[in-house]
Amino acid sequence: MLREYLTNKYVLGAIGFLIVLSVACVLWYHYDTAHYKQQLAKEEQMLRQRETAQKAETNTETKQTTDQTSAESNTATADKSIIQTIDSKEKDRQTADLTGQTQAIEKAEEVRVSPYGFGPYPDLPPGFPDDYWDTRIGNKDSELLGRVRIKLIEQGKNITGTTMLNGLVYPTFPGTIYVEWLWDEEKKERYVGLLMGDPFTINNIPGHLPGRRLREKDIPVGIEVINYLNGGIDPYQFLGLKE
Repeated sequence: MLREYLTNKYVLGAIGFLIVLSVACVLWYHYDTAHYKQQLAKEEQMLRQRETAQKAETNTETKQTTDQTSAESNTATADKSIIQTIDSKEKDRQTADLTGQTQAIEKAEEVRVSPYGFGPYPDLPPGFPDDYWDTRIGNKDSELLGRVRIKLIEQGKNITGTTMLNGLVYPTFPGTIYVEWLWDEEKKERYVGLLMGDPFTINNIPGHLPGRRLREKDIPVGIEVINYLNGGIDPYQFLGLKE
């Protein structure tokens, strides 16, 4: 009975059909599943790429934000430095102004006045000792001599000293002498009665000897001779002072 079933062509055909159908189902399952697996793999790859791009964009934005914050911080620091520099310069200027005002006040307080009613002492020219008014001035005439000398220096005169005689000041200039002339009736010539001026110039006059009368013709050419009678300077008039 079993043999009849096994040898029956219909039975065998049905069995073969089932086998073929089973194989086809298995093949179809593998083919269809593989397609979905490939699609799923593609979608997973695209998702990973999208996540990577988003992460990179986030990092870029973070860096830009950090750079911008750093730049703003640097700008704020620079602005603060500029403000501090301006404040420092303003403080220095105010300090300099205050120092200048203090010095001006101190200088004004240090201005010294003549004890003889001639007003403040004039500024000393270069080369004069700082204690000139303390050590070289002993009376009214010596102060007048000093004031006349300083004014002549300010006028550009090459003055080396001053002498006062009969209330008049006689400045000493190189190569210049003051002479009072007297008349020799017998020889009909002028001779020197009074001689003063630059010592170096006087000592180099050939005829200037002790006990010997110095005549006009004895004075070498090149020496400036000023008449004593009209060569003196009235210090009060010259300085604009009241006696």
